[in-house]
Amino acid sequence: MITNADMGYHPEAMAALTDDSTRHAWAETLYIPFAVPEEALFGNLYVMARPGVGVITSDVKIFQGLGRSRFDALYTDNQTQLPAPADFRRFSLPSGAEVDLSDGPQCYRVRYAGFGDTCFELEATALMPAYDIHDPDMDPMAQQSQGDRDQHSGYGAAYGGHYDQLVRVQGALRVHGRDYTINNVDCVDRSWGVRPEVGLQPMAWLHAIFGEDYAFHAIWSMDYSGGRDAQHTFAHGFILDQGAVHGCTDARIRVERDGVWGAHYAIQATDARGTEHHFNGAPIASGLWEPYGCVGVPNVLCRFVSGDGRVGYGENQEGWFYDAWQKLRAAGKV
Repeated sequence: MITNADMGYHPEAMAALTDDSTRHAWAETLYIPFAVPEEALFGNLYVMARPGVGVITSDVKIFQGLGRSRFDALYTDNQTQLPAPADFRRFSLPSGAEVDLSDGPQCYRVRYAGFGDTCFELEATALMPAYDIHDPDMDPMAQQSQGDRDQHSGYGAAYGGHYDQLVRVQGALRVHGRDYTINNVDCVDRSWGVRPEVGLQPMAWLHAIFGEDYAFHAIWSMDYSGGRDAQHTFAHGFILDQGAVHGCTDARIRVERDGVWGAHYAIQATDARGTEHHFNGAPIASGLWEPYGCVGVPNVLCRFVSGDGRVGYGENQEGWFYDAWQKLRAAGKV
């Protein structure tokens, strides 16, 4: 169960799950997204602290339209060597980012004053409890032992602790002097765990959201060398249906690609009630996101259609880790 205490650092978990040789790799992260789907625009504020070495990454990215290069981004500001705050619950950074988690997981507030007449002020209000992937009372895929948690998290030990949560994001965004109103349903996440920059589990994180009363979110491990219907293995996820959260017991993706870029996604999910859900999606905006130097994330905002004809939107992140890709390429598997 996620509580307000989880908004801060997790020193006990870091002490238990790391030693002198791995403490530098401990990470505490927060992801706050926003979107204006009718403008084919989406972005986020992402922070990753490494309290073991006292640094934090401040990353803001905004994409509009279908891009594939970092040069195609509407706006990007990734600063990786800033001093980590003493308290993760509320802090400001030299990058111009300000984070307030003091009312989390019920509400999150972020501000950013960047360069090039770009800034935002956002508030994300919870529409559901924080979905703890390691809580068996919430997630039917939760594992008991730490070893099993790491093996089945979808992202290895990097998800030693992790939750996802649908929120209503509201506020104001200015990009290069142009103003946008933010008022969309999106998905925040918070993680803590051992996250080195070599040897990470390839993974994906995506959702299809049709408003406050119906949505799907899931985490997957990935096999880049698999067929178009065998690249994703379901790890954790849920359906939000009329205000109730139902953990999923199975899900599958069939993806049509242009290189590493997904061109169409066909998703089937089964929740704990035995109810099946179907979603088809294609990108309306995209860009290459590199939250760290070890990974390229083909990041897309998709327009989704549900099995019963509802239209929604959702973000798809696939982590294509350069070391994993290079091993497969050297072995002739990709």
